[in-house]
Amino acid sequence: MGKCIMLYGYYGMGNVGDEAILSTLIDRIRESEDDTRIVVASLDPQHTRDNHPVDSVVPRPSVGSLSFNWVREMSKADEIWIGGGGLFSNVDLSLHAVVIWISNAFGANIRVVCAGAAEVSDAYSQSMILKNMLNLSDSVSIRDPLSIQNIRDAGYTGPLQQIPDPVFSSVIESDCSSESNSKIIVSVRKPNNRILDLNRLADSLDELSESHDGEVLFLPFDTTTKPSDKEISREVAKKMTTDSTIYRGEVTHKVASSFIQSADLVVGMRLHSVILAASHCTPVVGIAYENKCSIHLQMLGVESVIWCDNISPSSIVSQSSGTGSLSPDRISEIKAASSMFPSYVYEKSKNRSLVASLSLLIWVSYAMIIRIFYTDE
Repeated sequence: MGKCIMLYGYYGMGNVGDEAILSTLIDRIRESEDDTRIVVASLDPQHTRDNHPVDSVVPRPSVGSLSFNWVREMSKADEIWIGGGGLFSNVDLSLHAVVIWISNAFGANIRVVCAGAAEVSDAYSQSMILKNMLNLSDSVSIRDPLSIQNIRDAGYTGPLQQIPDPVFSSVIESDCSSESNSKIIVSVRKPNNRILDLNRLADSLDELSESHDGEVLFLPFDTTTKPSDKEISREVAKKMTTDSTIYRGEVTHKVASSFIQSADLVVGMRLHSVILAASHCTPVVGIAYENKCSIHLQMLGVESVIWCDNISPSSIVSQSSGTGSLSPDRISEIKAASSMFPSYVYEKSKNRSLVASLSLLIWVSYAMIIRIFYTDE
C-alpha cells in the first residue's frame, strides 16, 4: 500500500456539484497512484461509501465536534486535500482552519485543491484566518480569478496556481455532433442575495420547449437547502404552459452527468450544471445568482451574463441558439487547464509554517470567542 490521502470538503452533504468534485479527485488519484489509500471525511459516511470507490470514510468534523475516527485517520495520512468547491467563505472558515491546523500538527502535507473563495467581509479576524490557513499549506490551487483576488485581498501573498474546477475534465469527451434525447435539462435554486424571476424564467422555458420541440426536465442538484431545488422547480413548473417533469429519484453526480450528456440543452443556475454541460459539449445557458457563477460564465466565453433577477426570454433563447454563448475554444482551454493537478508541490518555509500555525491558533480562538459571546440571538 502506498501513501494515504484524506479528502476534505463539502462531501456527503447532498450537493451534486461537490459529489462530482469528489468523484473526479478520486479518479485523478487512482490514475496517478493506484495503490494510494484514500480516506474521505463525509457528513454522510454511508452515502459516500455507497457512491464512491474509497478505502475508508470517516465523519466530517463539525463546529464543536472532532470525531475520534477522523483524528485517528488524520494521524495516519501523508496528505490532506482541502477542496474543491467554494470552501473558503465566511461560513465554517474557522472549522476549516482547525482542520488545517491539526493536519499540520500531525505533519501531513496540505494541498488546497481547485478551491473557490468568497470575499471575506465580516471581520479582520476572518482575513487573518484565511491568510494563515493558506500559509500552512504546501500547495494552493484556486479555481477562478475572482477567488484569487479575494484571497489576495485577505492578505495572502504566497504562491498559488489558477486551476479550474476539476469537473471540467472529469468525463470522457463525447461526440459533440451525436444526437441527444430531445430533453431540456433545467437546474434551478433559491438565490442567496437576489430574487429569482419565476415568471420570466417560466416564459423562457416555454419558448425553449417550443423552439427545441423538447420537454423540460427539472434536475434538483441539492436537496438540503431551504427551500430545496425541488421546491423551486415546482414553483417554476406551475407557471409554465408547456409540459415539464421534475425528476423524482435521487440525483447523484452520475445521474446528473448522464442526463446532461444526452440533453439537447441545459439551462442551469447551479454552477456544476454548467460545468458538467461544458465537459460534455452540451449546449448550455447559464443563469447567474452570485459572482462565482458570472465569473465562470465569463471564463467560458459568455459575452453577456444573464442574472436570475433580470431574465429576458429573448436573451435566453438567443444564447440557446449559440449567440453570445459558451466558446468551444475556451471550453477546450479550460478542460486542459483543469487536468493539471496534482502535478506540483512547493516547499514551505519552517519559520513561515511556525508563525502561521501560532497566528492561526490565536485568530481562530479569537473568532470562536466572538461567536460565542457576541453573536446576536
